[in-house]
Amino acid sequence: MSNLLNERKIIRSSRATYNEGNDGDLLPPLLFAGVVLEGGIVSYETNILTGGVGAKYFGAGASSEYRQDRVTVYLRAISTSNGRILKTVYTTKTILSQLVDVGLFRFVDLKKLLEVETGYSYNEPPEMCVTEAIEKAVQGLIIEGIQDGMWALKDSSAMSSPTIANYYEEKKQAAEIDALGDNLTSLRRSWGLGFNVGGNKYEGDYGNARTKPAWGISFVKSLSNNLYLGIDYANGELANDRILF
Repeated sequence: MSNLLNERKIIRSSRATYNEGNDGDLLPPLLFAGVVLEGGIVSYETNILTGGVGAKYFGAGASSEYRQDRVTVYLRAISTSNGRILKTVYTTKTILSQLVDVGLFRFVDLKKLLEVETGYSYNEPPEMCVTEAIEKAVQGLIIEGIQDGMWALKDSSAMSSPTIANYYEEKKQAAEIDALGDNLTSLRRSWGLGFNVGGNKYEGDYGNARTKPAWGISFVKSLSNNLYLGIDYANGELANDRILF
């Protein structure tokens, strides 16, 4: 409200000064804004999605971890003449971090231990991500304002430009994706069918184990965005050379 009231004071002061009809030297009027842009960072959420993978064997191994953060920015266009909110736009930007680590831990002698470790990490700069989110909000505010007739392009043929077409395509895709990046449209009617083949080898009290083929089939049906129905069937045998065939 303070920024809006300041702009209205400038307008009122300029009108009052030049409506008095003074003949003396007057200072030129301050330029006032017809539209005030207000906004800020709504939220900065960390660890929305984390994960990784790694493996070790005889003291040697490697691992990789990643983390996903998210910043949300909102922007409003407000008319200084009546205080009306003309348009509100929200944008989000994902911030990714990755860590890769490789290490070796092994005894090279009875009393000598070798330990080697290396790796690297990559973090997107939050400042650049926030700047990109703000720039995207300004772009969206301009395009949405053109669509609502609040302002117009100097060249009307620019409405068919790739920039505006890509904006509407991104907006359409964003409406079909949830906070974790899953496609909501596909989840409502998704189903899956899977097959697997392998082998079973008996390891127990009887020796001379043999490997026998095994196979399985699975079916998954999405009942809702948070509920799935799954059916699995597997078939296989255990055998050795003397007792189990």
